[in-house]
Amino acid sequence: MADTAVGTAPGGIRLTPRRMTVVTAALLLALIGYSVPSNMLVPLITSLQASYHISAISAIWISLIALLSGAAFVPTLCRLGDTMSWKKSLVIVGLGCLAVGALISAVSGNLPVLLLGRAITGVGLVLFPMLAGIINDEFPIVRRKVAVALMGAFLFLGTGVGGIIAGLLVEHHASFRIVFWGACVLALLGIAGMVTCVPNSRGRPADAPSSWLDATDLPGAAGFAIPAIALDVAFSEEPAWGWGSWEVIGLIVVAVVVAVAWVLYERRARNPMVDQTVFWSRPMWVNNAVSILAGFGLFGAMVATSTFAQMPPLPGLGGLGASPVTGALVIAPAEWLMVIMGPITGYLSRRYGKGPFLTGGAILESLGLLLVVGFHGSLAALALCMTVVGIGIGMVCSSFGLIYVEDIPPEHVGRMFGISPILATGVGGSIGGAVFGTFLGHGAPTIGDFQGFWALAAGLSLLAACFAAVYLVTYWSGFRGTGDRAMVARPLIDSGAQGS
Repeated sequence: MADTAVGTAPGGIRLTPRRMTVVTAALLLALIGYSVPSNMLVPLITSLQASYHISAISAIWISLIALLSGAAFVPTLCRLGDTMSWKKSLVIVGLGCLAVGALISAVSGNLPVLLLGRAITGVGLVLFPMLAGIINDEFPIVRRKVAVALMGAFLFLGTGVGGIIAGLLVEHHASFRIVFWGACVLALLGIAGMVTCVPNSRGRPADAPSSWLDATDLPGAAGFAIPAIALDVAFSEEPAWGWGSWEVIGLIVVAVVVAVAWVLYERRARNPMVDQTVFWSRPMWVNNAVSILAGFGLFGAMVATSTFAQMPPLPGLGGLGASPVTGALVIAPAEWLMVIMGPITGYLSRRYGKGPFLTGGAILESLGLLLVVGFHGSLAALALCMTVVGIGIGMVCSSFGLIYVEDIPPEHVGRMFGISPILATGVGGSIGGAVFGTFLGHGAPTIGDFQGFWALAAGLSLLAACFAAVYLVTYWSGFRGTGDRAMVARPLIDSGAQGS
C-alpha cells in the first residue's frame, strides 16, 4: 500500500524523513506539556486542602473543573481545526492556555482564583486531537502509525511521571506551587517547539465553511458538553451524595435526555459539530465503547493498585505501607510497557490490521487485573501484574488511536479524536472513581473491597474486548495479511479521501 494512502492530506507528502523526525519530537514535547502536569495534583490534594482551607469534596473540583472546561470548549475547537485548517494554531493556543492557567494557579491566593486557572488549563485538552490531526496530514502511513502510537504512549507515560514527581514533592514537603510553575515552563517549551519545528497547516478543505462562524455549531457544542459535564459531576460527587440521591439521579436523567436531543439535532443541522453518520459508524461506536470501558479498567489498574500499595499493613486489609513515590513506581511498569508496545503495535498493524491488537490488548488488560486479585502480597507481585496490564493497555491505546485517525474521513479526525479523552477519562475514569469510592466508602476498607473493585475492572475490560471483537470480525481480513487495506475500501473512507 502506498505511503500516501487514506489519512494523508491532499497534496502528498511534503516533509523529508529527517524533518518528520524533528516534527515528531516537537509534537511529543508539546504533548508532554499537557500530560506531565495532568496527574500531578492528585497526590497534592491534601496540601491544597490545608492551604485553601477547603473540604475534600471541594478539593475534587480542582481536578474536575479542568475536565469540564475541556468538555465545553474542545469539541468546537476541534471542529474549527478540522474545517479551517487551524491545527497548528490551536495547538499553540492550547499550550498558551496551559501556561496561563498554570501561572494563575501558581499565584492564586484563594480557591476561586485557583479554579479559574484550572478552568483555563482545561482548554489544553485540545492538544491531543490537533496533534493527531497534524500527524494525519503530514506523515505517510508507517510514520503515522508509529507517531500516533507514540502519542498515546507518551500521554500515559507523562501522566505517570507527573504522579511520581508529585509524590517526591509530597515526601520532601515542597510547596505545591512548584507544580504549577513547572507546568508553565513545560507549556512554554512546547510552544517554542511548535513555532520553530512544525510546518504551517495546509489549505482549507474545498468544502469548508466560508467563515469560522459558519463552522461553529453552538447548540451542538452545548448538547455534547451538558451530558459530559452532568455525568462527570454526578459520578465525582457520588461518594458524598450517594447513588440514590436526587442530585445523582437528576444529573443522570439530564445527561440522557440532552444526549438524545443532541443526536436528533445534529442529524438535521446544516453544519453539525459532529457528523452523526461518522459518529455512529461501526469503527467509531465500537471505539467509543472501548474508550469508556478501557478508561474504567485503566483507573482500576493505576489508581486502585497505587492506593492499595500505600495502605497500612493492617489485619484484614494487608496493605503494603508504601510511600507515595513507591506507590507511583509500582505502576511504572504499566506506563513504560505502554511506551514500548505502542510503536510496535502501530507498526505491526500495517500488516495485521488494528482489530487483533485492540481485542487482544483488552483481554490482556483484563488478565492483568485478574492477576492483581490473586497476587497482591508484595510490591514485586503488583509490579508484575502491572506489566501484563501495560502490555494490554499499550496495544489498546495505540489501536483505538489509529482507528480514530485512519478509519474516518480526514476532515473529521480532530473532532472524533477530541471526544476520545472526554469519554475515556471524563466518563470512564469518573465512573471508575465513583465506583471505587463506593467500594471503599462504607467504613474501614478491607482487602475484599480492593479485590472486588479489581475484579469489576477486569470484567469491564473483558467487555471492552467483546466490543473490540465486533471490529475484529467486521474486518476479519486483517488476519489474512491484508491489514488496513480492507478498512480503507469502505465508502465512508473513500468519500473523504479523494485526492489522497
